[in-house]
Amino acid sequence: MKRTITNQHFIGEVLIPHYQNVLRPIFDQLALKCGSVQTTSVFYNYIYGFDITIPTIKTNNLWYKISLINAGYTWHPAMPNDHQRRQFYASPKYFYAIDGLSLNVWRINKCKDFEELYDYVDSVFKSGGIHHAYLSIYDTAYRIGFNLTPQILPHKYVYLNAGAYNGAENLYGKSWLLKNDDKKFVNREHTKYRSTRVKTTMFKQKFGGLDSIGIESLLCIIFS
Repeated sequence: MKRTITNQHFIGEVLIPHYQNVLRPIFDQLALKCGSVQTTSVFYNYIYGFDITIPTIKTNNLWYKISLINAGYTWHPAMPNDHQRRQFYASPKYFYAIDGLSLNVWRINKCKDFEELYDYVDSVFKSGGIHHAYLSIYDTAYRIGFNLTPQILPHKYVYLNAGAYNGAENLYGKSWLLKNDDKKFVNREHTKYRSTRVKTTMFKQKFGGLDSIGIESLLCIIFS
């Protein structure tokens, strides 16, 4: 499903309700599994995350898993998340230099928004010599922010990495993406790393009032 899915009725009446009623509750449970943010917390769970696992069924196909869940199959979260699978199984592990570091809860609590939280996580990755794992940086910041009280989640921007970047390009076109991305964002090396961010308001016409997280998810899993 690429640029052919542009019908506003289909997006508003089919895709968004399906995401909100079926996918989002599951994704929220996976994020919640990473645990509350405490002074004793380390980056491990937040970096690698959790994925949907259905006992007795081996598949990495999200839609097949969802169909099984809808059919009544029991599922449970298991590490790693699909996005970080390669790093999790790397030998030596790609994130070994930072996955055991303690979260700087004092600094995290000083963050006023997701952009500041993202910058903090980005600085930790860079301190470990990891400069271009942009999807993992976003995922890690999101999982930490989700488990904070109160939560700190993406609001101002939709972060586009890997599949979500492809989805935005497929749905809107490359020229739209290059025109509307945040020119001050340090990770905007489009052609090489497929990483940027665009103001959430720019997606309003197609995605209505769906939040940044939902837009990013649909761009990745539907339009990429």
